[in-house]
Amino acid sequence: MIITTVPADIAEAILEGLTPFFNRHKGVVFSTDIQVSRVAKLQPPG
Repeated sequence: MIITTVPADIAEAILEGLTPFFNRHKGVVFSTDIQVSRVAKLQPPG
């Protein structure tokens, strides 16, 4: 299981990259919009 929070354009690229894998293998992908209340926790340091 992989859980990640990314902007919509990056999520789209990730899903496109997974397409060949799921064309050959069974699996499930869930994608949903979220709201982040503590943005500082998700930003890389620096």
